[in-house]
Amino acid sequence: HNIVVTDSGLGIDQKVQEKIFQPFFTTKSFGKGTGLGLGISKNLMQNQDGDLFYNQNSLNTSFIIQLPLFKENENELVVEENSGVYEFSKYKI
Repeated sequence: HNIVVTDSGLGIDQKVQEKIFQPFFTTKSFGKGTGLGLGISKNLMQNQDGDLFYNQNSLNTSFIIQLPLFKENENELVVEENSGVYEFSKYKI
């Protein structure tokens, strides 16, 4: 499944697109950003067997988050003694 996030920006320059997922890369001035957000986000998606892409086909600045469908895991542990843990375990990406 895909989630598309788009804003009103005019897109990202081709030369910058090649670097946007690299750690510490930023187009902002010193002290205005760390350049970690997109790299960390892409890594998180890949750790969930998904991915994060820049959408080059959009007229605006747009990213596609791609995640696999959730599949039930037979080895899933549910702690019934603690209702808070049980309630939390029901929510999955």
